[in-house]
Amino acid sequence: MATKNDNTGRIILVITGILVLTALAYFATKYFAQKDVVEEQQTTIDNLGVEIDQLEAQIVEFESTIQDQQTDINTKDSLLSVRNGQLEALEVKLQRYKRSSNANAKKLSDLESRITQLRSQVTEYQQKVETLEETIAEQSDSLAQQLAISEDQQAQISNLSQTAEEQAERLKRAGVLQAADFNFYNVKKNGKEDQDNSFRRSAIHIVKVCFNVLKNSEATVGKRDVYLVVENPDGSVNANAGGGYSGEFVFNGSKRTYSAKTNIDYKLTTQTVCIPYQPTDGVKFEKGDHFVSAFADGKLIGQGKFSVK
Repeated sequence: MATKNDNTGRIILVITGILVLTALAYFATKYFAQKDVVEEQQTTIDNLGVEIDQLEAQIVEFESTIQDQQTDINTKDSLLSVRNGQLEALEVKLQRYKRSSNANAKKLSDLESRITQLRSQVTEYQQKVETLEETIAEQSDSLAQQLAISEDQQAQISNLSQTAEEQAERLKRAGVLQAADFNFYNVKKNGKEDQDNSFRRSAIHIVKVCFNVLKNSEATVGKRDVYLVVENPDGSVNANAGGGYSGEFVFNGSKRTYSAKTNIDYKLTTQTVCIPYQPTDGVKFEKGDHFVSAFADGKLIGQGKFSVK
């Protein structure tokens, strides 16, 4: 009976020992597991501190970028967006660490203060960039307005110049002499003259062309040559250089043959001009229409026509 009780006692002691050892193993495992978690969190928090150090250095560098006038506003805005994204990532990590019961509260508080300071700096820089953007926009608007004003002024000057040119051209056109009332005379060998617009080929010897140079108060007073061009029915110029009648004058920048010419002293009043012309000896006027043109001051001033039959 005593032996049986001793065995029972031993069994109870063994079971108790096993339970104690199991409990010790459980608490030891939990302790070390928690220790690993705390150490891992501590390492992660330390890494967060390193990231904050790096971002602080980058934001300090960004201050000089903000002040640099050579860096365009788009580059500044892009860099600020990158720094803002980095800061937001750090803020998310900080909140996650704060939710952990095993985190180092004091260290997290220090990191939070640093992140808050960085947020304040980034916000300040955002305001500076926005101010720069507004300033640039205002300057652009001002420049656009100045350019618009300049273009308007140039347009006005151009219009004034065009108006002046038009007025000068009108005055120039207004100052051109005009010839009208063409009359034609057949001057016979005996000196008699027959006035008509149609002559017999066998009878015509010298043709005298008369016309009125009309009154023009815009024209220039003074002497000038008046040239007469008599065209044959085929369009060629009837010229008699050998007889002292014909020569060349300038019209539209080119030399042109004239049949005869005279010189007048124009006094702004209507005056009659007569110019005789005789073909080369032995040459008669061709049958058909002969167009006659009068020129003065390099301009065509009038035209007429006579016929030979």
